[in-house]
Amino acid sequence: MKKVLIFSSLVFLFCTCSTELDMLDNWKETTVVYCLFDQSQPKQYVRIEKAFLGPDNALSMAQNYDSIYYINQLDVWMQEIDQNGVVVNYFQLSPDTIPNKEPGIFYAPNYVLYSMNTPVINATHSFKLIITNVNTGNVVDATTTIIKDFNITRPSGPTLSLIKISPTTMIDVQWAGTPNARIYQVSCKFHYKERDLSNNITFKVAPEWTISSIETDSISANTAHGISFDPNAFYKYLATVLSNDPNVSARESDYLEFIVYAGGEALQTFMAVNSPSNSLVQERPLYTNINNGLGVFSCRYQKVKTNLTITPQTEDTLSKGQYSCHLQFLDRNETITNILDLPPGCQ
Repeated sequence: MKKVLIFSSLVFLFCTCSTELDMLDNWKETTVVYCLFDQSQPKQYVRIEKAFLGPDNALSMAQNYDSIYYINQLDVWMQEIDQNGVVVNYFQLSPDTIPNKEPGIFYAPNYVLYSMNTPVINATHSFKLIITNVNTGNVVDATTTIIKDFNITRPSGPTLSLIKISPTTMIDVQWAGTPNARIYQVSCKFHYKERDLSNNITFKVAPEWTISSIETDSISANTAHGISFDPNAFYKYLATVLSNDPNVSARESDYLEFIVYAGGEALQTFMAVNSPSNSLVQERPLYTNINNGLGVFSCRYQKVKTNLTITPQTEDTLSKGQYSCHLQFLDRNETITNILDLPPGCQ
């Protein structure tokens, strides 16, 4: 790993021989790479772009395809390396165009990545990414370990109660730690059914709710980890992403799933360096673990606990509780709170 510190300063030069200042330095090829190797996914994706320098407005140049992408110039490979440092496999990555990228600062609508199908992996091995510009001979590389599979132990299912029985009631999400993970993030997806005015049913998923994240001190410890959250936070969250819809006759809970994302050491460091600063000094280091380039190559793993149905009492709270009673959810008896009969305190 390496850290690059970049500081900006303004230097005034007084010279009798020239009054012109050239703001453009000599061009140097700089490859920017982002990849999270995630063996829980069917494909691996690598984002490869180039830093650019020119006389035009930077925002305008970012909209040009050839300003940020290498066009037919890259040879991209992954090496699988065993515990003894021996390369046991090679995988070539191919350009993969992802359509319908939302407009933004950079070129759209097509988003160019490099991809490969995920092979059968020995989780004790590491992977080295090697990117060669065949036109210039410039090579960048980086190496990452792999995060092993792990289990979510709580909630154990198959049903889940989200009832605030007392002021101290909390919902626990727990999992077994896994080697090489330094940061964990817990989120939740709520699946539900929506009926229109003609009683047609559509299956929906609320936007993913990020609950909390924790960091670990050791990449080798297999200790258990967990977070806790207030059950009312679930209803408050739904109230921020759903609303009363005149074209909907009713909504019905389907199931919940909890996702635990485990991230590697380089990802944890990158996120820490780029987190909001409470200091008066806003200048911060630029972190990269890409040799001869910029960016991050690290590992991630997604573990999902799915098909958790809520209890009848939770259905009633979802339908009639103060935070979600206006969202048209059915209670356990498949009745719905009329908008004219909302209970006191309904938000």
